[in-house]
Amino acid sequence: MPVATEDSSMSIRSLCSALLLLAGLCCAGLARGDGIIDFFKSIPEDTTRRNCWPKPFIYPDRQAAREPFVTMVSNGWERQNMLTEEHFDAETGKLTDAGQAKVLWILNDAPEQHRSIFVHRGLTPQQTAARIGTVEQFVVHSAAPSEFPPVYASTRSADGYAADKYEFVTRKFQAAIPDPKLMPVAGSSGGGGSSSGH
Repeated sequence: MPVATEDSSMSIRSLCSALLLLAGLCCAGLARGDGIIDFFKSIPEDTTRRNCWPKPFIYPDRQAAREPFVTMVSNGWERQNMLTEEHFDAETGKLTDAGQAKVLWILNDAPEQHRSIFVHRGLTPQQTAARIGTVEQFVVHSAAPSEFPPVYASTRSADGYAADKYEFVTRKFQAAIPDPKLMPVAGSSGGGGSSSGH
């Protein structure tokens, strides 16, 4: 009988200490800005978020995966719309025929969001400024006032093929194409003899 009394008194003491601990935690939570109340309020939100996983994270991941492609497209159009050494006359600094054709292509055929002109930097800032001025002057005479595209100096590498060499190779290739010929119709001469054998 005394053993049961000891067990009950121990359980009462442990219950009291647990209640005191819980009351202390509640008081501490209230003292530091309703932390416990915020915890209980966040349970439904956290549960919903866990049940929706991974949907909330798919779109940021997709955006992060696509961002490099945006940079690649921008760099590609910069290189596509860049005027290099071959597009300017070495003596006068004016646009060559190939340079004028490229500027006209940018003005008329490039997609509207990519109608920027880039000029590869020359050996000196003065040479670069002169080239940009030449391009802007040509654009003023070639485009409507509402269609003036911006002209930028570019530090991108000018790897590529000279426009006049490309045109020369293209013309030689087209000149070397043989004349088209019709193939003879198969079996046109002996068609009657083969049909009589059946």
